Amino acid sequence: MPIATNTTPDSPVTEASQRTAKLGAALIGTLALLSAIAPLATDLYLSAFPAMTLELATTATGVQLSLTTFLVGAGLGQVIFGPLSDRIGRRGPLLTGLVIYLLSSVAAAAAPTVEVLVVARLVQGLSGAAGMVLSRAIIADLARGAAAARALSAMMLVSAIAPISAPFLGSVLVGVIGWRGLLGIVAALGAVSIVFVLAFVKESRTPHARRDAQVGEGRLLSRRYLGYTLTYGFAFATMMAYISASPFVYQNMIGMSEI
Repeated sequence: MPIATNTTPDSPVTEASQRTAKLGAALIGTLALLSAIAPLATDLYLSAFPAMTLELATTATGVQLSLTTFLVGAGLGQVIFGPLSDRIGRRGPLLTGLVIYLLSSVAAAAAPTVEVLVVARLVQGLSGAAGMVLSRAIIADLARGAAAARALSAMMLVSAIAPISAPFLGSVLVGVIGWRGLLGIVAALGAVSIVFVLAFVKESRTPHARRDAQVGEGRLLSRRYLGYTLTYGFAFATMMAYISASPFVYQNMIGMSEI
């Protein structure tokens, strides 16, 4: 006589187990790389700011604007790619964003003027946001509970290490490859990400979830959510103001080297 079980092929437990099984090391590594792209693109070239003002014949404010526009683009890009991927799926918007990110990164590295650099960095931030927001969304699609917590913890670890190590790595390399070489590394990471996504990332957003995408979107306009967002935004802006000014203070005013 068959032994009864407390799960069926369509039960939530079985569905959760299937989602958890899809979170392999290659996928988590790819998503971690995607989450690290923005911190690396933000901090890797900071030590080159004074040199960039001379080569591009601009002011400190002009070079700092390339960082500001990247951050503005990254913020707007999350608002675009998040809801869009909820409605049409994750993989398509992710690949589209990465391709645009690669092209804009090449344009930034080859920028002949600061104006071109600023525009390229704006597009770079907009498109790079796809990796930032969709890497976490894919984990939410595929895992629940402890499995999701482990995957998100691994990604947060990478996201925490990247902004700490990037300025040091940039200061070591800037004397060897220059600021264009540093932005070339950012472009290369975009190319590697495209290859990894093609190889390891499958569509994770189910058709049923896409049909229900509009449910709950109005909560983003709640007073509490906007209050938290503005508070975090002002705190983050204060930190980035310090980061963008510090290369000029330490190198031009105090006389320290890039390292």
